[in-house]
Amino acid sequence: MFNDEAARAWFRSFTARFGRDGLFDKALAYKIGHSERVAQYALDIAKSENWDSSADRSLCFAIGLLHDTGRFPQYEQYGTFKDADSVDHADLGADVLEREFDWNGVSSEEKEILLCSVRNHNKLVIANNVPQYALRFVNMIRDADKIDIFFQVQQRIDNGTVFDMLPRHRVYKGISQELVECIKSTGRSDYRFVKSLSDYRLAELAWGLDLNYSYSIRILKDAKIFDRIVNELKPFGIDRLCSELMNEINRRC
Repeated sequence: MFNDEAARAWFRSFTARFGRDGLFDKALAYKIGHSERVAQYALDIAKSENWDSSADRSLCFAIGLLHDTGRFPQYEQYGTFKDADSVDHADLGADVLEREFDWNGVSSEEKEILLCSVRNHNKLVIANNVPQYALRFVNMIRDADKIDIFFQVQQRIDNGTVFDMLPRHRVYKGISQELVECIKSTGRSDYRFVKSLSDYRLAELAWGLDLNYSYSIRILKDAKIFDRIVNELKPFGIDRLCSELMNEINRRC
């Protein structure tokens, strides 16, 4: 089974390669903090679902901490976190982990669960070849990752630094009709159509339909994140779409 301290030690050793004297580029420092927060959200989801075994919880922690492993070599090689302009960071991370992580004492099933979870955490839809026994963990990391992104975006909107996090959305205003039609027809957002910050917020609202555990929806509802998004989107004449999305989100929690 996974050992929490061993996972932390490997993560520290791996990320240290991308810093200098313990100091990191601002973008990479953010990803380290994101990984640590997602690991905690992963544990919180496991607790909320009564995954009581220490093996399950240690596996959730490791998945959360290591899910963005690919971000570090991605940024070093390409200077961006934009997958479309570089490489799929989830696939890269799974490949790095398979080669370099210390798998001593980890069962073959646990290894497959972690690699499937890392590889699928960012995909629009989960791959058909994910084993049934891995699916709850894949769903868990997809939720834990989104929870932190929701909170970080909201925090940066509140403190006026959101475009430091989402720089390419600074130059566009309004709502993309292509994104609206995509969500109406599929219930999902497609990042190709996300240009403005308002587009990003609408895409986030659609993410609510992709949350798998009631804990994930509750923590965001309790923080009024969905309400804030809906309020920001009122000027764009898409109240009906927002209401439909919120009704479905509420139904799932």
